[in-house]
Amino acid sequence: MSLGFRISGRIGKPVAEVFDAVVNPTKLSGYFTTLGGASAPLVPGTTVTW
Repeated sequence: MSLGFRISGRIGKPVAEVFDAVVNPTKLSGYFTTLGGASAPLVPGTTVTW
């Protein structure tokens, strides 16, 4: 038996605000990371540790 899932949703914020929430380590730490947070912005060539 195979299980499949499809999930979708909409974010009611401007694209620039959502992008900033992902690449800004202070904001990202509030959503997806553990204590200590992200060490740097999510930009090409940067090593980020959580």
